[in-house]
Amino acid sequence: MLIKRLIPITAMSLGAVWLLAACQSLDFLDTPVRLDDGLPSLAVPPDLTAPSANESIRLSDAVRQRASGGQLKAFGAFKDFEKRAEYNEFLKWRAQEGISQSIDFSAFKAAKQEAQRALLSKRGVLTALDDSGQQLILIDDTLDNSWNRVDTAILNMGLLTLDITRATWTFRIHYDTREPAGERKGLKRLAFWLREPVIYQLQLRQQNDIVVAGVYDEDHIALTDATANAFVARLAVQLKTFAREREQHVVGGRKGVSGISLSEGATGRLQLTLPLGPTLAWQRLDQVLSEVGFSVSEKKLETLSFVIRYADPDAPDSTPLIKKLAFWKKDSITPASTYRVQLSPEGTHTVVNVINVEGNPSETGDRILSLIFERLKF
Repeated sequence: MLIKRLIPITAMSLGAVWLLAACQSLDFLDTPVRLDDGLPSLAVPPDLTAPSANESIRLSDAVRQRASGGQLKAFGAFKDFEKRAEYNEFLKWRAQEGISQSIDFSAFKAAKQEAQRALLSKRGVLTALDDSGQQLILIDDTLDNSWNRVDTAILNMGLLTLDITRATWTFRIHYDTREPAGERKGLKRLAFWLREPVIYQLQLRQQNDIVVAGVYDEDHIALTDATANAFVARLAVQLKTFAREREQHVVGGRKGVSGISLSEGATGRLQLTLPLGPTLAWQRLDQVLSEVGFSVSEKKLETLSFVIRYADPDAPDSTPLIKKLAFWKKDSITPASTYRVQLSPEGTHTVVNVINVEGNPSETGDRILSLIFERLKF
């Protein structure tokens, strides 16, 4: 319930400020620390209101209806603390940079975003708090690959996925159970089957070339409680370890799925590894290629290979300029190209590579393997 999201105020306030070095905690401040001793008085920039303990806190109607007066007061105190902390951070930044007092708050925000973007580019994955206190995951990757990585992470975490909707980039997850609202007496306290399921909507979105992942309830209200933040932290760890940009390892899930991996080979291109012998791996791939929708023109168990046709929508456009200028002609369908899916036994595992007609791995081959890998996890 939403009431419970407002209770762990202390835990939320410790991570309230989105610092330059990623999401870090802030030492508790009863009152704003004086950062301008010995300096001329600093005017409040035109687009920032000086923090005030009396400023009203705005909450959605849904939250107000379910929250008690004490919880609203506590939330207001948290938001006031958050504003004071950010205001002091702004004053410190302006003093350190030696910038004119007339500089507005938007320049400070832009500097923070630029530093954070550089850090994200270096680390690949960051966690951060937004203005509402929601814990988010920032991913320096494409939306398609981020989706595949999050899918791998959820599988590794052993979570029950109730629904996956790629059209909205949403995973509906049964994460945990909790005590139902209201007082429970007697034997009802021991009735574990009466506990309510905790259902999360994990949604990905593209924002300024960054993929942002956040957790919401079934009314699509952002979750800021300790349990939701812990889930986000666990997910981020997976994205930094077993579900990285160019290396994913399935270490959980049902039999036949655990042990699958997608990683860079010696050529710098992706290769798929199945925890199966060559014959079983070939048979599994035969099924998956059909399920994904590839056109298979040739398949041979003797050579452990498939020949497929695939029209890569992301491939560079090689259409001659003169043809592009022929506006009176209808747009042509992306032409399909031929690729060989080759399996090679390696001990108790089988490695899968995709090569083009020239016999070379390619970026399109990486995309084909990613599609196969995603399907293998079902």
